Amino acid sequence: MDPLRTHANYLQESLKLMVCYVRELTCRREPPVPIDEALELRTDILRRTVHFDGRHPTYSLEPANAAWDGLRAQLAERIFAHADVADTDALETECWTILQPLVEPIAREHYERSLQDGQGPYQCWSFDTRANDPGAITLHVRNAYRPASPFSAAYRPQLVESLLRLLHDAQAAHPAATRLRCGSWLNQLPPFLSLFPPSWSASFVASDYSSGTYGHWGQYMDHRGAFHLHNGAALRRTGRHPYAAGTCQCDIAEVIRHLREQSV
Repeated sequence: MDPLRTHANYLQESLKLMVCYVRELTCRREPPVPIDEALELRTDILRRTVHFDGRHPTYSLEPANAAWDGLRAQLAERIFAHADVADTDALETECWTILQPLVEPIAREHYERSLQDGQGPYQCWSFDTRANDPGAITLHVRNAYRPASPFSAAYRPQLVESLLRLLHDAQAAHPAATRLRCGSWLNQLPPFLSLFPPSWSASFVASDYSSGTYGHWGQYMDHRGAFHLHNGAALRRTGRHPYAAGTCQCDIAEVIRHLREQSV
């Protein structure tokens, strides 16, 4: 399958999975999550459609995003109509029929935008800082080596070297920052954890709130950019993300020492 078709299939299957998850949150959990919150904040449906106008979340916006409000109401109606049906296949199919004409016209644009994720100076890595915590650098991760895995032996030296460069540059730009942190499902994945000292995994704090970001939903894309069938099946079976997202952190100096030891 060519990359664009692979990505289009990923969009379809991930959106169907998000519908399944919204049904879980609103119809199976106690207490239930309000349907607007589940569709708006717990999934990434809006930003994959033509109705996304760059504003998110859409609460109390002026002017309102009327098209998204209408779509959200359509999806909610279908989800509640299937509240007591054990199997979500019919629900997912009905909701995809609603979503398909709103997703497919921008599938190529969405795909091309995803390719830009790994074109920064640090390949798979990027960072930012938060005004409310100037002592920390926040790390972000994308797969710059698609269709290969960033954790494959072939790319391990590049992964280590680019992370070391990021840490040195981040410290130079933000000398008050002494800690590195990352909030992601990857903090449960051994190949990712091997890049960090033991204090990193020991600091893990699980997230009580499942958001619509890649920090939670990235586990449903495999290294090729295709839908991750195994992880998707696990969510449908259990109603829970197979990898619990959470935050890890430790001193930047510890990470640098650990990476240098690996690169010797």
